[in-house]
Amino acid sequence: MADTSIIQRSTTRVDRRYYGLLNQLRGVAAVLVVWSHIVGYKLPSEGHTWLGFTLFNRFITGPLNIVQNFGWFGVVLFFLISGFVITDAAYRETAREFAVRRLLRIYPPIILTTIVIFILQSFGTPPLTTNPTPLGWILSLTLVNYLIIPQVLVIGVAWTLCIEVLFYLIVWFASPLGKRVPWAFPVVVLVVALVARNFDRNLGDSFFLLAVFTTYLPMLVIGQVTFLAVSRRIPKWMGAVGLVAAWCTFVWCLEPIYPDFLQPASAYGPSVVLAVALFLGAVAAEGRLRPIRALDVVARRSYSLYLIHWPVGYAMVDLLTPIKGLPTTVIILITFAAIAAGTEVAYRLAEKPSLQLGRWIFRKSKAVHPVDPLVAGRVGSGGPFAVDEPLSPHDELKEFKKKAVHLRPRYRNRIRDAMCELCRPNRP
Repeated sequence: MADTSIIQRSTTRVDRRYYGLLNQLRGVAAVLVVWSHIVGYKLPSEGHTWLGFTLFNRFITGPLNIVQNFGWFGVVLFFLISGFVITDAAYRETAREFAVRRLLRIYPPIILTTIVIFILQSFGTPPLTTNPTPLGWILSLTLVNYLIIPQVLVIGVAWTLCIEVLFYLIVWFASPLGKRVPWAFPVVVLVVALVARNFDRNLGDSFFLLAVFTTYLPMLVIGQVTFLAVSRRIPKWMGAVGLVAAWCTFVWCLEPIYPDFLQPASAYGPSVVLAVALFLGAVAAEGRLRPIRALDVVARRSYSLYLIHWPVGYAMVDLLTPIKGLPTTVIILITFAAIAAGTEVAYRLAEKPSLQLGRWIFRKSKAVHPVDPLVAGRVGSGGPFAVDEPLSPHDELKEFKKKAVHLRPRYRNRIRDAMCELCRPNRP
Protein backbone atom coordinates (compact mmCIF):
# COMPACT_ATOMS: atom_id res chain seq x y z
CA MET A 1 0.00 0.00 0.00
CA ALA A 2 1.20 3.49 -0.77
CA ASP A 3 2.40 5.74 1.99
CA THR A 4 -0.52 8.02 2.88
CA SER A 5 1.12 9.74 5.84
CA ILE A 6 2.25 12.62 3.65
CA ILE A 7 -1.28 13.54 2.72
CA GLN A 8 -2.83 12.97 6.13
CA ARG A 9 -1.27 16.25 7.16
CA SER A 10 -1.18 18.18 3.92
CA THR A 11 -4.53 17.25 2.35
CA THR A 12 -6.80 17.99 5.26
CA ARG A 13 -9.59 20.29 4.27
CA VAL A 14 -9.22 23.59 6.10
CA ASP A 15 -11.76 26.25 5.29
CA ARG A 16 -9.59 29.01 6.69
CA ARG A 17 -7.76 31.07 4.10
CA TYR A 18 -4.45 32.67 5.05
CA TYR A 19 -3.93 36.12 3.60
CA GLY A 20 -0.17 36.54 3.87
CA LEU A 21 0.16 40.06 2.51
CA LEU A 22 -2.82 41.38 4.45
CA ASN A 23 -1.42 39.82 7.59
CA GLN A 24 1.91 41.56 7.02
CA LEU A 25 0.11 44.80 6.29
CA ARG A 26 -1.36 44.53 9.77
CA GLY A 27 2.19 44.45 11.12
CA VAL A 28 3.03 47.58 9.14
CA ALA A 29 -0.06 49.29 10.59
CA ALA A 30 1.01 48.47 14.16
CA VAL A 31 4.52 49.83 13.57
CA LEU A 32 3.10 53.06 12.13
CA VAL A 33 0.90 53.55 15.19
CA VAL A 34 3.92 53.03 17.46
CA TRP A 35 5.89 55.54 15.40
CA SER A 36 3.08 58.07 15.66
CA HIS A 37 2.64 57.79 19.43
CA ILE A 38 6.28 57.50 20.52
CA VAL A 39 8.34 59.36 17.91
CA GLY A 40 5.63 61.65 16.59
CA TYR A 41 4.01 62.70 19.86
CA LYS A 42 5.63 61.60 23.12
CA LEU A 43 9.23 62.55 22.35
CA PRO A 44 8.41 66.07 21.02
CA SER A 45 6.08 66.65 23.98
CA GLU A 46 9.04 65.98 26.30
CA GLY A 47 11.25 68.42 24.38
CA HIS A 48 13.23 65.87 22.37
CA THR A 49 14.22 66.46 18.76
CA TRP A 50 15.44 63.81 16.36
CA LEU A 51 16.87 64.30 12.88
CA GLY A 52 15.21 61.17 11.52
CA PHE A 53 11.77 62.41 12.51
CA THR A 54 12.47 65.87 11.09
CA LEU A 55 13.51 64.46 7.72
CA PHE A 56 10.57 62.06 7.66
CA ASN A 57 8.15 64.93 8.21
CA ARG A 58 9.85 67.12 5.63
CA PHE A 59 9.94 64.66 2.75
CA ILE A 60 7.05 62.24 3.44
CA THR A 61 4.48 63.29 6.02
CA GLY A 62 4.25 66.93 4.99
CA PRO A 63 4.18 66.62 1.20
CA LEU A 64 1.59 63.83 1.37
CA ASN A 65 -0.50 65.73 3.93
CA ILE A 66 -0.62 62.69 6.24
CA VAL A 67 -2.17 63.66 9.57
CA GLN A 68 -1.14 62.45 13.03
CA ASN A 69 2.28 61.29 11.84
CA PHE A 70 0.81 58.23 10.09
CA GLY A 71 -1.15 57.24 13.21
CA TRP A 72 -4.54 57.62 11.51
CA PHE A 73 -3.12 55.92 8.42
CA GLY A 74 -2.20 52.87 10.51
CA VAL A 75 -5.62 52.81 12.16
CA VAL A 76 -7.34 52.89 8.76
CA LEU A 77 -5.25 49.91 7.67
CA PHE A 78 -6.38 48.04 10.76
CA PHE A 79 -10.01 48.81 9.98
CA LEU A 80 -9.74 47.79 6.32
CA ILE A 81 -8.06 44.48 7.15
CA SER A 82 -10.54 43.76 9.94
CA GLY A 83 -13.49 44.37 7.65
CA PHE A 84 -12.01 41.92 5.15
CA VAL A 85 -11.01 39.06 7.46
CA ILE A 86 -13.97 39.33 9.86
CA THR A 87 -16.42 39.00 6.99
CA ASP A 88 -14.46 35.96 5.83
CA ALA A 89 -14.70 34.54 9.36
CA ALA A 90 -18.46 35.17 9.45
CA TYR A 91 -18.88 32.88 6.43
CA ARG A 92 -16.61 30.16 7.81
CA GLU A 93 -17.78 30.05 11.40
CA THR A 94 -21.04 29.36 13.17
CA ALA A 95 -22.61 32.16 15.19
CA ARG A 96 -21.42 30.61 18.45
CA GLU A 97 -17.90 30.06 17.18
CA PHE A 98 -17.73 33.59 15.78
CA ALA A 99 -18.79 35.15 19.10
CA VAL A 100 -16.49 33.05 21.28
CA ARG A 101 -13.43 33.54 19.08
CA ARG A 102 -13.92 37.29 18.90
CA LEU A 103 -14.26 37.53 22.68
CA LEU A 104 -11.09 35.49 23.17
CA ARG A 105 -9.32 37.58 20.57
CA ILE A 106 -10.15 40.97 22.06
CA TYR A 107 -10.41 40.75 25.83
CA PRO A 108 -7.50 38.71 27.29
CA PRO A 109 -4.86 41.17 25.94
CA ILE A 110 -6.97 44.07 27.22
CA ILE A 111 -7.03 42.55 30.70
CA LEU A 112 -3.27 42.03 30.68
CA THR A 113 -2.59 45.57 29.43
CA THR A 114 -4.80 47.00 32.17
CA ILE A 115 -2.82 45.05 34.76
CA VAL A 116 0.44 46.37 33.30
CA ILE A 117 -0.81 49.94 33.53
CA PHE A 118 -1.93 49.42 37.12
CA ILE A 119 1.50 48.01 38.05
CA LEU A 120 3.34 50.89 36.34
CA GLN A 121 1.29 53.43 38.23
CA SER A 122 1.79 51.55 41.48
CA PHE A 123 5.55 51.97 41.06
CA GLY A 124 5.20 55.73 40.71
CA THR A 125 5.36 56.26 36.95
CA PRO A 126 3.44 59.32 35.76
CA PRO A 127 -0.33 58.77 35.47
CA LEU A 128 -1.33 57.03 32.28
CA THR A 129 -5.06 57.46 32.76
CA THR A 130 -7.55 60.27 33.17
CA ASN A 131 -9.62 60.33 36.37
CA PRO A 132 -8.57 56.85 37.58
CA THR A 133 -11.10 55.32 39.95
CA PRO A 134 -11.67 51.72 41.12
CA LEU A 135 -14.81 51.55 39.01
CA GLY A 136 -12.90 52.95 36.05
CA TRP A 137 -10.34 50.18 36.26
CA ILE A 138 -13.10 47.58 36.25
CA LEU A 139 -15.05 49.16 33.40
CA SER A 140 -11.89 49.45 31.31
CA LEU A 141 -11.77 45.64 31.16
CA THR A 142 -15.01 45.66 29.18
CA LEU A 143 -14.52 48.87 27.10
CA VAL A 144 -17.80 50.16 28.52
CA ASN A 145 -15.83 53.03 30.07
CA TYR A 146 -15.75 54.67 26.64
CA LEU A 147 -19.54 55.07 26.71
CA ILE A 148 -19.85 56.61 30.17
CA ILE A 149 -19.64 60.28 31.11
CA PRO A 150 -17.17 61.25 32.46
CA GLN A 151 -14.93 58.94 30.47
CA VAL A 152 -12.26 57.06 32.39
CA LEU A 153 -9.59 56.21 29.83
CA VAL A 154 -7.26 53.56 31.17
CA ILE A 155 -5.94 52.27 27.84
CA GLY A 156 -5.59 55.32 25.65
CA VAL A 157 -5.53 53.43 22.35
CA ALA A 158 -8.50 51.17 23.10
CA TRP A 159 -11.02 53.49 21.44
CA THR A 160 -10.45 51.67 18.15
CA LEU A 161 -11.38 48.41 19.84
CA CYS A 162 -14.81 49.83 20.64
CA ILE A 163 -15.33 50.25 16.91
CA GLU A 164 -14.06 46.73 16.25
CA VAL A 165 -16.39 45.20 18.86
CA LEU A 166 -19.33 47.18 17.48
CA PHE A 167 -18.55 45.86 14.00
CA TYR A 168 -18.32 42.30 15.38
CA LEU A 169 -21.75 42.65 16.97
CA ILE A 170 -23.35 43.95 13.79
CA VAL A 171 -21.79 41.22 11.64
CA TRP A 172 -22.82 38.56 14.15
CA PHE A 173 -26.38 39.89 14.22
CA ALA A 174 -26.58 40.15 10.42
CA SER A 175 -24.94 36.78 9.70
CA PRO A 176 -28.17 34.78 9.13
CA LEU A 177 -29.22 37.26 6.44
CA GLY A 178 -25.75 38.06 5.14
CA LYS A 179 -24.88 34.44 4.46
CA ARG A 180 -27.90 34.20 2.15
CA VAL A 181 -27.76 37.73 0.74
CA PRO A 182 -24.10 38.86 0.87
CA TRP A 183 -24.74 42.53 0.06
CA ALA A 184 -26.85 42.73 3.23
CA PHE A 185 -23.68 42.77 5.36
CA PRO A 186 -22.42 46.22 4.27
CA VAL A 187 -25.95 47.60 3.98
CA VAL A 188 -26.74 46.75 7.62
CA VAL A 189 -23.47 48.28 8.85
CA LEU A 190 -23.97 51.49 6.90
CA VAL A 191 -27.59 51.77 8.03
CA VAL A 192 -26.46 51.51 11.66
CA ALA A 193 -23.96 54.33 11.09
CA LEU A 194 -26.57 56.52 9.36
CA VAL A 195 -29.22 55.95 12.04
CA ALA A 196 -26.74 56.66 14.82
CA ARG A 197 -25.67 59.87 13.09
CA ASN A 198 -29.28 61.00 12.69
CA PHE A 199 -30.11 60.59 16.40
CA ASP A 200 -26.70 61.29 17.92
CA ARG A 201 -27.80 64.41 19.84
CA ASN A 202 -31.27 63.21 20.86
CA LEU A 203 -30.72 60.11 23.00
CA GLY A 204 -28.29 61.22 25.67
CA ASP A 205 -24.56 61.50 26.15
CA SER A 206 -23.82 57.79 26.06
CA PHE A 207 -25.61 57.37 22.75
CA PHE A 208 -23.69 60.32 21.36
CA LEU A 209 -20.42 58.59 22.27
CA LEU A 210 -21.70 55.43 20.60
CA ALA A 211 -22.58 57.47 17.50
CA VAL A 212 -19.02 58.80 17.42
CA PHE A 213 -17.73 55.24 17.18
CA THR A 214 -20.23 54.33 14.44
CA THR A 215 -18.75 57.17 12.38
CA TYR A 216 -15.73 54.96 11.65
CA LEU A 217 -17.70 51.85 10.66
CA PRO A 218 -17.61 52.76 6.93
CA MET A 219 -13.83 52.18 7.00
CA LEU A 220 -14.49 48.54 7.91
CA VAL A 221 -17.21 48.36 5.26
CA ILE A 222 -14.60 49.15 2.61
CA GLY A 223 -12.68 46.05 3.66
CA GLN A 224 -15.91 44.10 3.84
CA VAL A 225 -17.12 44.87 0.32
CA THR A 226 -13.61 44.17 -0.96
CA PHE A 227 -13.82 40.65 0.44
CA LEU A 228 -17.30 40.13 -0.98
CA ALA A 229 -16.18 41.29 -4.42
CA VAL A 230 -12.92 39.33 -4.44
CA SER A 231 -14.70 36.16 -3.33
CA ARG A 232 -17.30 36.81 -6.05
CA ARG A 233 -20.17 36.85 -3.61
CA ILE A 234 -21.16 40.18 -5.13
CA PRO A 235 -20.30 41.52 -8.61
CA LYS A 236 -17.41 43.93 -8.93
CA TRP A 237 -19.67 46.81 -9.91
CA MET A 238 -21.57 46.33 -6.67
CA GLY A 239 -18.27 46.34 -4.80
CA ALA A 240 -17.38 49.67 -6.43
CA VAL A 241 -20.77 51.07 -5.43
CA GLY A 242 -20.16 49.84 -1.89
CA LEU A 243 -16.80 51.66 -1.73
CA VAL A 244 -18.41 54.93 -2.84
CA ALA A 245 -21.32 54.47 -0.41
CA ALA A 246 -18.93 53.77 2.45
CA TRP A 247 -16.87 56.89 1.73
CA CYS A 248 -19.94 59.13 1.43
CA THR A 249 -21.36 57.73 4.67
CA PHE A 250 -18.06 58.33 6.43
CA VAL A 251 -17.94 61.97 5.32
CA TRP A 252 -21.59 62.57 6.15
CA CYS A 253 -21.20 61.11 9.64
CA LEU A 254 -17.91 62.92 10.28
CA GLU A 255 -19.13 66.40 9.31
CA PRO A 256 -21.13 67.26 12.46
CA ILE A 257 -18.73 65.60 14.90
CA TYR A 258 -15.21 66.34 13.64
CA PRO A 259 -15.55 68.96 10.89
CA ASP A 260 -11.88 69.93 11.24
CA PHE A 261 -10.86 66.51 9.97
CA LEU A 262 -12.40 67.40 6.61
CA GLN A 263 -10.39 70.60 6.23
CA PRO A 264 -7.19 70.60 4.13
CA ALA A 265 -4.84 71.30 7.04
CA SER A 266 -5.94 68.22 9.04
CA ALA A 267 -7.88 66.21 6.48
CA TYR A 268 -8.44 62.50 7.00
CA GLY A 269 -8.96 62.04 3.26
CA PRO A 270 -5.35 61.70 1.99
CA SER A 271 -4.54 59.09 4.63
CA VAL A 272 -7.69 57.13 3.80
CA VAL A 273 -7.02 57.21 0.05
CA LEU A 274 -3.42 56.09 0.50
CA ALA A 275 -4.41 53.35 2.95
CA VAL A 276 -7.18 52.04 0.68
CA ALA A 277 -4.80 52.02 -2.31
CA LEU A 278 -2.22 50.05 -0.33
CA PHE A 279 -4.88 47.67 0.96
CA LEU A 280 -6.36 46.99 -2.47
CA GLY A 281 -2.88 46.50 -3.89
CA ALA A 282 -2.12 43.90 -1.21
CA VAL A 283 -5.39 42.09 -1.98
CA ALA A 284 -4.61 42.09 -5.71
CA ALA A 285 -1.06 40.83 -5.12
CA GLU A 286 -2.09 38.10 -2.66
CA GLY A 287 -0.29 34.89 -3.56
CA ARG A 288 1.96 36.63 -6.07
CA LEU A 289 4.55 38.10 -3.71
CA ARG A 290 6.67 36.26 -1.19
CA PRO A 291 6.01 37.35 2.43
CA ILE A 292 8.80 38.95 4.45
CA ARG A 293 9.65 36.83 7.48
CA ALA A 294 10.42 39.76 9.80
CA LEU A 295 7.10 41.42 9.02
CA ASP A 296 5.35 38.12 9.62
CA VAL A 297 6.76 38.01 13.14
CA VAL A 298 5.56 41.54 13.83
CA ALA A 299 2.16 40.83 12.28
CA ARG A 300 1.51 37.87 14.57
CA ARG A 301 2.12 40.16 17.54
CA SER A 302 0.45 43.25 16.10
CA TYR A 303 -2.46 43.30 18.55
CA SER A 304 -0.19 42.94 21.58
CA LEU A 305 2.13 45.58 20.11
CA TYR A 306 -0.78 47.94 19.54
CA LEU A 307 -1.95 47.69 23.15
CA ILE A 308 1.30 47.44 25.09
CA HIS A 309 3.36 50.09 23.30
CA TRP A 310 1.37 52.91 24.83
CA PRO A 311 1.95 52.25 28.56
CA VAL A 312 5.43 50.76 28.20
CA GLY A 313 6.67 53.30 25.64
CA TYR A 314 5.38 56.33 27.50
CA ALA A 315 6.74 55.05 30.81
CA MET A 316 10.20 54.47 29.32
CA VAL A 317 10.36 57.95 27.78
CA ASP A 318 9.31 59.46 31.12
CA LEU A 319 12.00 57.49 32.94
CA LEU A 320 14.80 58.29 30.47
CA THR A 321 14.03 61.97 29.86
CA PRO A 322 15.46 63.25 33.19
CA ILE A 323 18.86 61.65 32.41
CA LYS A 324 21.02 64.54 31.25
CA GLY A 325 23.14 64.11 28.16
CA LEU A 326 21.30 61.03 26.93
CA PRO A 327 20.91 61.31 23.14
CA THR A 328 17.44 61.08 21.68
CA THR A 329 18.54 58.20 19.46
CA VAL A 330 19.51 56.19 22.53
CA ILE A 331 16.18 56.98 24.18
CA ILE A 332 14.37 55.75 21.07
CA LEU A 333 16.40 52.52 20.92
CA ILE A 334 15.89 51.73 24.60
CA THR A 335 12.20 52.57 24.39
CA PHE A 336 11.66 50.41 21.32
CA ALA A 337 13.56 47.54 22.95
CA ALA A 338 11.32 47.79 26.01
CA ILE A 339 8.24 47.85 23.79
CA ALA A 340 9.47 44.77 21.91
CA ALA A 341 10.07 42.91 25.18
CA GLY A 342 6.69 43.93 26.57
CA THR A 343 5.00 42.91 23.34
CA GLU A 344 6.59 39.47 23.42
CA VAL A 345 5.52 38.94 27.02
CA ALA A 346 1.96 40.07 26.28
CA TYR A 347 1.82 37.88 23.19
CA ARG A 348 2.94 34.76 25.03
CA LEU A 349 0.90 35.36 28.19
CA ALA A 350 -2.38 36.56 26.69
CA GLU A 351 -2.75 36.79 22.92
CA LYS A 352 -1.31 33.44 21.84
CA PRO A 353 -2.95 31.33 24.59
CA SER A 354 -6.35 32.90 23.93
CA LEU A 355 -6.09 32.16 20.21
CA GLN A 356 -5.07 28.58 20.95
CA LEU A 357 -7.98 28.22 23.35
CA GLY A 358 -10.38 29.35 20.65
CA ARG A 359 -9.01 26.74 18.24
CA TRP A 360 -9.11 24.03 20.90
CA ILE A 361 -12.74 24.69 21.81
CA PHE A 362 -13.95 24.21 18.25
CA ARG A 363 -11.39 21.79 16.89
CA LYS A 364 -13.73 18.78 17.08
CA SER A 365 -16.54 20.51 15.23
CA LYS A 366 -14.52 21.00 12.04
CA ALA A 367 -15.35 18.63 9.24
CA VAL A 368 -12.32 16.99 7.64
CA HIS A 369 -12.37 16.22 3.93
CA PRO A 370 -9.46 14.95 1.83
CA VAL A 371 -8.46 17.50 -0.74
CA ASP A 372 -5.32 18.38 -2.61
CA PRO A 373 -3.73 21.48 -1.06
CA LEU A 374 -3.00 22.78 -4.53
CA VAL A 375 -6.70 22.56 -5.33
CA ALA A 376 -7.99 23.92 -2.02
CA GLY A 377 -7.10 27.50 -2.93
CA ARG A 378 -7.98 27.27 -6.60
CA VAL A 379 -9.96 29.91 -8.42
CA GLY A 380 -13.38 28.38 -8.94
CA SER A 381 -16.92 29.63 -9.09
CA GLY A 382 -16.43 31.35 -5.75
CA GLY A 383 -13.19 33.14 -6.58
CA PRO A 384 -9.66 32.77 -5.23
CA PHE A 385 -10.68 33.35 -1.58
CA ALA A 386 -13.92 31.41 -1.61
CA VAL A 387 -14.53 28.13 0.19
CA ASP A 388 -15.14 25.47 -2.45
CA GLU A 389 -17.08 22.28 -1.89
CA PRO A 390 -14.94 19.14 -1.50
CA LEU A 391 -14.28 17.28 -4.71
CA SER A 392 -14.64 13.55 -5.18
CA PRO A 393 -11.33 11.61 -5.01
CA HIS A 394 -11.36 11.04 -8.78
CA ASP A 395 -11.94 14.73 -9.52
CA GLU A 396 -9.24 15.64 -7.03
CA LEU A 397 -6.80 13.34 -8.81
CA LYS A 398 -7.58 15.01 -12.13
CA GLU A 399 -7.02 18.43 -10.61
CA PHE A 400 -3.83 17.24 -8.99
CA LYS A 401 -2.38 16.01 -12.27
CA LYS A 402 -2.88 19.49 -13.71
CA LYS A 403 -1.10 21.12 -10.77
CA ALA A 404 1.55 18.49 -10.04
CA VAL A 405 4.07 19.97 -12.45
CA HIS A 406 4.83 22.62 -9.82
CA LEU A 407 5.96 20.06 -7.23
CA ARG A 408 9.35 18.43 -6.90
CA PRO A 409 9.33 14.94 -8.42
CA ARG A 410 9.79 13.04 -5.17
CA TYR A 411 6.87 14.81 -3.49
CA ARG A 412 4.77 14.63 -6.64
CA ASN A 413 5.19 10.87 -6.95
CA ARG A 414 4.46 10.16 -3.28
CA ILE A 415 1.31 12.26 -3.21
CA ARG A 416 0.17 10.84 -6.55
CA ASP A 417 0.58 7.26 -5.32
CA ALA A 418 -1.23 7.99 -2.09
CA MET A 419 -4.13 9.65 -3.89
CA CYS A 420 -4.38 6.80 -6.38
CA GLU A 421 -4.64 4.45 -3.43
CA LEU A 422 -7.51 6.49 -2.03
CA CYS A 423 -9.29 6.39 -5.38
CA ARG A 424 -9.25 2.58 -5.56
CA PRO A 425 -12.48 0.85 -4.57
CA ASN A 426 -12.42 -1.02 -1.28
CA ARG A 427 -11.50 -4.68 -1.62
CA PRO A 428 -12.70 -7.51 0.67
